[in-house]
Amino acid sequence: MKKLTLAVGVLLAVAGASCSGSDKAPVKAAVTSDSTTSTCNIRYIDIDSVLSAYTLAQELAAEQQKEMLAFESAARQKDTDLNRQATAIENKARSNGYLTEESYKADVNNLQQRQTEANNWANNHQNRLARLVAEQNQRLNDSLQSFLKSYNKVYNYDAILDKKVGFFKPELDITAEVIEGLNSRYTPAKKEEEKK
Repeated sequence: MKKLTLAVGVLLAVAGASCSGSDKAPVKAAVTSDSTTSTCNIRYIDIDSVLSAYTLAQELAAEQQKEMLAFESAARQKDTDLNRQATAIENKARSNGYLTEESYKADVNNLQQRQTEANNWANNHQNRLARLVAEQNQRLNDSLQSFLKSYNKVYNYDAILDKKVGFFKPELDITAEVIEGLNSRYTPAKKEEEKK
């Protein structure tokens, strides 16, 4: 199964336009620019860990897998039916089962039409799956961005980054807090259905 990915490589929750520092967090990174030094209050998250532990991401991944399996099953069935029809035409032609050339051509044309329809169906379904994945990624991205903005109102960090960007000290990692916060404010689909 393809892993869910967010469209954004680096996630930022910026508290201000510049690194202004904050008294609320004990760990700070110094940034030097020419002769001036300012303090940045930065944290990071591991987006892969967030995606594997966030209930919404798990539900969306399961939905994607279900859709993909249904597509693959239907595509296999269509392929089997087309192969069966092609074999039947071939066997009938070999055994001189066609009384006229027109009846043979009619069967071949029918097979070609069904193949075209199957290809169109597959393309449409793949496009629908691609839209689904894009919508799900946008939903995850929106949820994470919304949470990080709310979270940052409390902690007032200058930036929250994805750890893939570079090296960060382990004490700057807020991944577990973000996962806990995301899951605590998200109502899983099953629980939401039970309320109705």
